[in-house]
Amino acid sequence: MEKNPAVLLFLAFLAAVKICLMSQVPDEIKKYCDQKLIIRMKTECVPCSLNFKTQCPAGYTKVTNRTGIPDCRYYLEIKTHTLSFPGCRHHCTKEFEQPECCQGHWGPDCMACPGGAASPCNRRGRCSQGINGNGTCACQEGFGGTACEKCAADNLFGPYCTSVCDCIHGVCNSGITGDGRCICLSGYKGVRCDQPIAECEALQCPANSRCTASGENGRQLQCTCLPNYHGDGTQCEPINPCFKKVCDPNADCIYLGPNQHKCTCQEGYRGDGQVCLPIDPCQATYGNCPAQSTICIYDGPGKSHCECKEHYTNFVPGKGCSMTDICETNNTCHKKAKCSTVAPGQITCTCQAGSVGNGFVCYGNIMERLQDLNSEVGGRWQGKLTSALLLMENAYEWPLSTLGPFTVLVATNRGLKGTNIKDLLNNKQKAQYFVKLHVIAGQLNTSTLNNTDIIYTLTGKSGEISKGEKDNQLRIRIQGGKKKGKILQGNIIASNGIFHIIDKAMDIVEPTFESSKEKTIMSVLQDNERYSQFTSLIERTGLGVDLQQDNRPYTVFVPSNEALSNLKTEALDYLFSAEGSWKLLELVRYHIVSDTELEIASLVSIEYIRSMAKQLIYFNRTSTGQVLVNGEEIEETDIVAKNGHIYTLAGVLIPPTIVPILPHRCDKTRSQVAMGVCTSCLPHALAPCPQDSKPIPFSKRRCIIEGPTFQKTGCARACNITIKEPECCKGFFGPDCSPCPGGFSKPCSGHGQCMDGLDGNGTCICAEAFQGSHCQFCSDPGKYGPQCDKDCLCIYGKCDNRIDSDGICLPGSCRSGYTGRLCNHQITPCEPSLQLCHAHADCQITDGALNCVCKPGYEGDGMSCSKVDPCAALNPGGCNINAECIQTGPEEHNCICQAGWTGDGRDCSAINNCLLPTAAGCHENATCIYVGPGQNDCKCKDGFQGNGVECTPINSCPEQTGKCHHLATCQFESSHGWECVCPSGYEGDGRICYGNAADELSTLSEAAAFNQWVNEAEINSVLSTTSNLTVLVPSLQAIENMDEDEKAFWMSKSNIPTLLKYHVLTGAYSFADFENLSSSDMLPTSLQSNFLHLSKENGNLTLEGAHIVAGDITSTNGIIHVIDKVLTPLRSTVMPRLLDRLEQMPDYSIFRGYIIQYNLASQIEAANTYTVFAPDNDAIENYLRDKKSASLDEGQIRYHILLDEKLLKNDLHNGMHRETMLGFSYQVGFFLHNNQLFVNDAPISYTNVATDKGIIHGLGKVLEIQKNRCDINDTRIIEKCSICSSPSRCPPGTKEIAGKKKYCVFSENNMRIYTIQLRCWTKCAKTVIKRECCAGFFGQQCQPCPGKAGNTCSGNGVCLDGINGTGICECGEGFVGTACESCTEGKYGHNCDQVCACVHGKCSSGINGDGSCECDVGWRGVRCETEIKDDACNASCHTSANCLLLSNGTAYCKCAAGFEGNGTLCTAIDACKTSNGGCSAKAECRRTTPGKRVCVCNAGYTGDGVVCLEINPCLENNGGCDRNAECTQTGPNQAICNCLKGYSGDGKRCTYISLCSQNNGGCSEFAICNDTELTERTCTCKPNYVGDGFKCRGNIFQELLRDSNTSRFYSHLEALSIRDIAGPGPFTLFVPRTDILKSDPRVKDWIDKGVMAQVLRYHMVGCANLLYSDLTTITNVTSLHGDPIHISYSQNSVVLNNNAEIVLSDAVGTNGVIHVINQILVPSRMQDFPLKKESLKMVAAKHGYVLFSSLLEKNNLLGLINDPIHKPVTLFWPTDTAVRGLPQEQQDFLFKKSNTDKLVQYLKFHIVRDAAVLAYQLPSSTSLKTLQGSNLTVSCGDNMEIGTLFLNDRQCKIVQRQLEFDGGIAYGIDCLLTDPSLGGRCDSFFTMDFMGHCASCFRNFKCPPGTKPKLAQGAQRPHAITTARAMRGTLGQESATATAASTARPVSSAGQADMAPAAGPVNASPLGSVMKDIQEQDGVSVKQDGQDGCVKPS
Repeated sequence: MEKNPAVLLFLAFLAAVKICLMSQVPDEIKKYCDQKLIIRMKTECVPCSLNFKTQCPAGYTKVTNRTGIPDCRYYLEIKTHTLSFPGCRHHCTKEFEQPECCQGHWGPDCMACPGGAASPCNRRGRCSQGINGNGTCACQEGFGGTACEKCAADNLFGPYCTSVCDCIHGVCNSGITGDGRCICLSGYKGVRCDQPIAECEALQCPANSRCTASGENGRQLQCTCLPNYHGDGTQCEPINPCFKKVCDPNADCIYLGPNQHKCTCQEGYRGDGQVCLPIDPCQATYGNCPAQSTICIYDGPGKSHCECKEHYTNFVPGKGCSMTDICETNNTCHKKAKCSTVAPGQITCTCQAGSVGNGFVCYGNIMERLQDLNSEVGGRWQGKLTSALLLMENAYEWPLSTLGPFTVLVATNRGLKGTNIKDLLNNKQKAQYFVKLHVIAGQLNTSTLNNTDIIYTLTGKSGEISKGEKDNQLRIRIQGGKKKGKILQGNIIASNGIFHIIDKAMDIVEPTFESSKEKTIMSVLQDNERYSQFTSLIERTGLGVDLQQDNRPYTVFVPSNEALSNLKTEALDYLFSAEGSWKLLELVRYHIVSDTELEIASLVSIEYIRSMAKQLIYFNRTSTGQVLVNGEEIEETDIVAKNGHIYTLAGVLIPPTIVPILPHRCDKTRSQVAMGVCTSCLPHALAPCPQDSKPIPFSKRRCIIEGPTFQKTGCARACNITIKEPECCKGFFGPDCSPCPGGFSKPCSGHGQCMDGLDGNGTCICAEAFQGSHCQFCSDPGKYGPQCDKDCLCIYGKCDNRIDSDGICLPGSCRSGYTGRLCNHQITPCEPSLQLCHAHADCQITDGALNCVCKPGYEGDGMSCSKVDPCAALNPGGCNINAECIQTGPEEHNCICQAGWTGDGRDCSAINNCLLPTAAGCHENATCIYVGPGQNDCKCKDGFQGNGVECTPINSCPEQTGKCHHLATCQFESSHGWECVCPSGYEGDGRICYGNAADELSTLSEAAAFNQWVNEAEINSVLSTTSNLTVLVPSLQAIENMDEDEKAFWMSKSNIPTLLKYHVLTGAYSFADFENLSSSDMLPTSLQSNFLHLSKENGNLTLEGAHIVAGDITSTNGIIHVIDKVLTPLRSTVMPRLLDRLEQMPDYSIFRGYIIQYNLASQIEAANTYTVFAPDNDAIENYLRDKKSASLDEGQIRYHILLDEKLLKNDLHNGMHRETMLGFSYQVGFFLHNNQLFVNDAPISYTNVATDKGIIHGLGKVLEIQKNRCDINDTRIIEKCSICSSPSRCPPGTKEIAGKKKYCVFSENNMRIYTIQLRCWTKCAKTVIKRECCAGFFGQQCQPCPGKAGNTCSGNGVCLDGINGTGICECGEGFVGTACESCTEGKYGHNCDQVCACVHGKCSSGINGDGSCECDVGWRGVRCETEIKDDACNASCHTSANCLLLSNGTAYCKCAAGFEGNGTLCTAIDACKTSNGGCSAKAECRRTTPGKRVCVCNAGYTGDGVVCLEINPCLENNGGCDRNAECTQTGPNQAICNCLKGYSGDGKRCTYISLCSQNNGGCSEFAICNDTELTERTCTCKPNYVGDGFKCRGNIFQELLRDSNTSRFYSHLEALSIRDIAGPGPFTLFVPRTDILKSDPRVKDWIDKGVMAQVLRYHMVGCANLLYSDLTTITNVTSLHGDPIHISYSQNSVVLNNNAEIVLSDAVGTNGVIHVINQILVPSRMQDFPLKKESLKMVAAKHGYVLFSSLLEKNNLLGLINDPIHKPVTLFWPTDTAVRGLPQEQQDFLFKKSNTDKLVQYLKFHIVRDAAVLAYQLPSSTSLKTLQGSNLTVSCGDNMEIGTLFLNDRQCKIVQRQLEFDGGIAYGIDCLLTDPSLGGRCDSFFTMDFMGHCASCFRNFKCPPGTKPKLAQGAQRPHAITTARAMRGTLGQESATATAASTARPVSSAGQADMAPAAGPVNASPLGSVMKDIQEQDGVSVKQDGQDGCVKPS
């Protein structure tokens, strides 16, 4: 039977207190040792007053007194709520005998363990003993058997079974009693039976016997029986162990063979047969008897039966017995209680729902208890409480029956004698108030009342507590009353409270704040001044509209004026500001609960509720009954309104999400320069700076004063404005600087980084060990504590891993089987014998005491357990306060964050809708305003109008009032609406724009001459790209005053750059900076080594004697000052040009002559810079002499010159190479040897001689051209068809190929005109150089291959040459050597193809050998093949010589091979003695044998020794150099790294030098330079610019200023504020040259007459971007002025109006094209302007629009046009000719009186109100809404009507433009517009009055725009009249439109209806209904501003 470890652990705890029962039986048979336990329990929680009578269960002793311990709460389930009340309970104990077996016994019957109780398991194992044991033995290692009676294995022996048998051929005596001896098998002997016996064969032993040695000496052999057999050896029989009773008496023995058997326990027994124990079924499976209801009776081995326990009957096999239901026979419970049999012989009494008590006594709710007392027969109060019951039943029964807890003062009938109950009940509201005067929140018993002086009733009124002087009884008097009610009987208990019976009712006291069921909450509040401040807040936030409606209930908590005044003034000011408006809205919403009417009784019963702010409001109460909301006292309760309830508060409820109210700002300030107003330049007339700014001294700047005359210049001063930049303090984030999660003092709980700051979102980036929305959790679930470094104490549960926790387990997280705060107390199912715990309880033993613990999912004391709702607490289920707890099962729940919050439920963060990807549904041009969790408002941005969800741009450009800077354009920005935008490359706010120094100089009139110098010197890019510079600009007068000689010198093209550099300081110096410097300071100029001296004499500041006349002119990259003197450096500072400098160097005159001879000077100086290596005269003469040449050729001179690089001596790095003028294939290298610098092999003798653009170095030797490179030039030709007259521009990286132009045909479809033009081909060449070495050269530096020059590899092999070659010689057959200079061994001859024939001698081998043999000692013959055997020389020869025979037989001695001498004396030849043995000079010759040697190349060299080459480390991995570096060999195995041209670094690491980093890569200053690949870049015009990147243009308005030919035209436009061509276009502009505009006398006359604007507009054409080629194909265009321009093309010229010829063309800008002409174009028609603008009627008469004007006048429309509400208007009027040309019937219709109404609509269709639309604006106007209501559309003409404007799909043509009159602007058209009744609209207008701003009665008040003043009566506020449009469609529907005043905020989702009803009808329709129509039909928001009450029409 398997053990239950839990039960074992459960019983182990009993050891501390167990007391063994002393039995009277002898010790040897004692089996039972029962234990005594102390059982503790607690009674059920009940009201403390009821706990006096509560008894402990039978058998338990009460250990607490009186009311017990007040440590619990009891719950009362009523109809709608579960109420929680504090209660008391008693603690009880009981002694209990726990059955237990004595040592050595097991099971319920305590049977002895195997082996006996005295020695369980034979002391060789552990018995599973105890009452829950199964009697099995767990044997020690080595032992086995049921009782551990034998060894575990057959080969073990000894008392501990630790010895192992080692018999080889025998049987071991094993087992516990064995000694391990071996009985040998037949034929073996020895201790281990491992020795064979040879003599045994002769013995022939019979079967089952063996041969063994015996006798004293062991030598005698005999036959003995085998083991397991017995006999005398001659006959052996098998042994049968069963004859010896080897098994247990209760086992059967089975014979299995010789001496083998098996013991099997008999039925009813168990064991191994050696030991058999009786089977007790009751011990194992409890005899299959259900333990809960039966007991098992042992009937013998393996037999048992079941019997019912006490209090159980009717046994059913397999199911058990049924419990006897005592409730049926002996129900002692209360009549309102339910009786349940919970345990055998035990019942529990549970009071019914709504009642409370111990079950034997149950009390109902207050109303039930009163009814019981009043009807109790013979009771004290029988019939005496009838009046109180009647009153409460009819006025307040539901709260007193279902809510609580309450304390009720119940007056007797006599106490209510003076109160007319019937009359009181006629007014239920008053009756309820009277009852609530007698009800107190909470349970206040007499003891509590004795200890207080004041109580608070549910009305909010207080009551006074006193004691009688005589009887000392408690008396209560209500505030404001006279009666005192004496308590006759107190502390009467009810389920939902307590009540006291008093002798007098409270006086009827009227409420302070009257209710009104006829009025809405808003109306009620507006009638009470004490709460006016909060009422105004409701109105201000727009929530008043909601509280005014009665279709939805609300509960509002209203702070008094005093409460609001207690808020800090600055906090209130912030809430009232626009910035704090969202916090104000959140605060007000926090005081409102929507969709419910909360009564005061409900507030007592609930603990919290969610407000409109989606945050919880908490309710609690004081000990005196005062109800608190978030700790604030309620003053007046249950103020009833038509749509809800009002509660007044003594304090303000502050939602946590807006704390702190004041944004914690740490704003920073910065200064910004702005220009003041442009006024006269006279000192006294200089205009002041704007408010809150200070003038910058000496900052006067020229400007143009707006006026009718041209060239009126003025001055403006620069002003320093201090701008405050908002910034949040540390720990705060967002626009409102809200505190970071975790609090601003410790953001992110001090364990993370808060994304704070104004743009932050408050997210916490937690440190590694932390997590959570404010890093409040440890990321390791097993850690807790402030540093997350403490190990959780929780054992078997989920740790509360918050940083502020104590490391205990989370509630409900214990694993099954554990309980406690640390989940460390083990609980087990209670034993059947422990019939004391509840069925849903487990047992826990602690310190010897048994406790009943309710199972998970239940709560109680263990004796009584009920299902628990983990979500019922205030912090339910451990969920976040802003999460909802949802029960999913017993003790299982989920935490779900509430709406508006996000997280996992334990950690919920407020959702900021504004941070969501959808931006909370706000329009892209709206600002999302965070209001609260999941709440937001949308507000259109500045420049837009709408409700925030929909925003449309307000089409009002500041430029129309002249506020934009002249360079800025009014543009529509998607995020800002219409605003002034500075052009790209400029800085400023649009009202002020400034560019770089070059830009500013071009617009500075005083810098006109200086700017010409800049253009001539071509340093514009320097002034535009260099940062932090100061430009000193001589004024025009200063330049005029310049000495003629000085001017002549410095104005030369070569000297101007020097002069300009002297006027540019390195560093940005303001005038104030100059003043702060001392006179000793020198200011560095950009002219190297030249400084300016600063002087301050007599307070005058001068720079080299020059005064600053206009200072601190701002640019984006520095400062400009105008000075009164031209600063000239010493003439010696001007660097001479190349030839001039060489002329100063007489030693180099020959080289100078060659430069002149070959005309190279101009080519050299055309480069940006250069480096010249000039050989001196001696070097050239020596070279010519050596080469026997007459002169150097041009190529040799070019080889000495480098272009586009100025290399000083320090720039000539060792190993560096550069290409020469001869091209990339001809390079020179620089090398350093012994501190001497060489160019190739020529020493540099004279360095760093500077010229104006380059540098000269002198050489002591002429450079010889090294032709080692044979680079391949791949030239690609690119052709494009371009205009013949325009200068061609080839793409970047290409060059134009000069030659005769060839024509091409260009076709184009432009504006529906298909044109074919004759153009010219432009050919551009791009050369790509592929690096290659010439034949015989290899490597990156093209080094020579081995071998002599011109004889690579000695002509005997092939060199692996080329740029990627290794230089190795692959030798031909027979050749070897580094340079193939030798023959292979044994070969000779020039071709190394002859084979040496020497047999015993040395062959004359090699290329120069002849194959002859020198014989070794002892040999002779031609081939040394004959051995010398006889000595014909008579031993006269040396030992190293041979005796040879001549042909005549004469003998002689000759030294043998390798020796030299006369034969009689021979010495060994030293092969290294001469010429280094033929080895290379870079090799070591080493002697080997006589006459032989080996050659070994020196260190740093490689080769065969005969030829040694320097090791070139560059050949492998580029010598370790960077891949963008050249590796140059500088010596044997030595190299140096130099970065390639275009790269910088140490050679080991090279970085690319961007071409774009200098001079913007040669791109336009308005282009973006991009590096594309090595040495190449692309130029791309910046946004808002067009061009090829080298020349980029902006809009044509800007471009006018950049060209001197067009700048005068620009000045005229600027003077007249004409910015038509600054718009999007397209435009074509014909600009008279500047000199023409200056010299033409008519210009002044036109300006004086005011018609210059018309002349200028006549030069502009809209709707088209006409290039020169386009102009050749058309004959007429219409100008913006309206008059046509005639175009003719002849003799390759375009002529306008047969007069003006285009002299410069196709200056293409972003919005059009400019053509320069040589005459001014004059329109044929011009409108004259008198001093005052003429009336419409007068203008009509002058220009031919009399008929239409008359129609307007006759139909009273002139007044409408002149009405200020509509002005200015744009009028489209048909000419008289057009009207007369109408069909007669249509003319009759127009002038017929009966058709007046229709005619009026016709005429209105020609009028656009509230806008004077200029001609250039018409094509871009998407719709023009007319007074009639329909829209007009404008389109451009095409084909042959370019520039012409048409109305409504070309119905009408505009024939005359921009006729100005006093009410607007008019356009002449050639037809009458379409009848509006055909699908059109017939809008009408109504006028309404509204109040303007309150102003002084003596002040001249001005109405807002779009309104006009109305006479006001008396001293009233001025009235204004505005007009709204009533739109009438063809179906007759009407609506009205109006928009909020400019000061009104946009409509939010919280307040879309804050438009108050208007007084008075409009067009027989109330304004309110009209406004309703507006909202319903057109969706237009109508708002009323709370300050001025003005409404502005749309």
